[in-house]
Amino acid sequence: LVAYAAPEVFKSEQNYPNPFNPTTTIKYQLPVDSRVRLNVFDVLGREVAILVDEVQEAGFKSVEFSASNVASGMYFYRLLAQPVAEGSTFVDELCCMCQRRSRRFSCSCCCR
Repeated sequence: LVAYAAPEVFKSEQNYPNPFNPTTTIKYQLPVDSRVRLNVFDVLGREVAILVDEVQEAGFKSVEFSASNVASGMYFYRLLAQPVAEGSTFVDELCCMCQRRSRRFSCSCCCR
C-alpha cells in the first residue's frame, strides 16, 4: 500500500528541458483544489499560449508546452492559482523558457 502525500504549498518549477526544442514540460503543485491559469508570453508581453484554464484538484501537476508554432527565443510563463474555497491567489511570473531551433541561438537568461 502506497500513501499519497498531497503538496503542502503552491509551487511552480522551472520547465525541463531548458533550453528546449520544440517541447518542454512545466510542473507545479496545488495544495488545495484551485482555479488554475497557466499562460505563456513572449518577451514583449504578448500571450502566445494558454496551457491551462480550468479548476484542478489538489496534487502534483505537469503540462507540456509545444513551441513548434512560435519563433526561437525567450518565453515566460505565469501560473495563477485561486483556491476554490477561501484563500489567497498564488501567482508565479518569473519563469523563463528558451526555445532553441539552432545552435546559433543563445539566450542570456537562466539557460547558459
